[in-house]
Amino acid sequence: SGAPMPDENCLDPAWDLGQAVVDRYDSTQDHDDFTQAGNLYRMFDDAHRDRLTTRIAGVLGDARREVQMLQLCHFFRADEDYGKRIARKLGIDIEAAMADRAAHAGA
Repeated sequence: SGAPMPDENCLDPAWDLGQAVVDRYDSTQDHDDFTQAGNLYRMFDDAHRDRLTTRIAGVLGDARREVQMLQLCHFFRADEDYGKRIARKLGIDIEAAMADRAAHAGA
């Protein structure tokens, strides 16, 4: 495709520290940005979740709807309640938005 590719000959060598070897971590393999965020969200009590989602919705409130919807996808991937709370605070009917998206995908 013409995109740059990693050159294995140019990688830094691993460091042998005796009891451990320190090497490059490939952050693209098994990449998961959502589990830790969801675990943290579920650790909060309900009042903390409410403050957090109110703050996030306040910041996203000025964004274009397209940006809001993209961000909601991330929150839903972390935790369904997380996404629903923010959607509700943004005034987005998530069920209707998902139905509309499904209707357009099938057209």
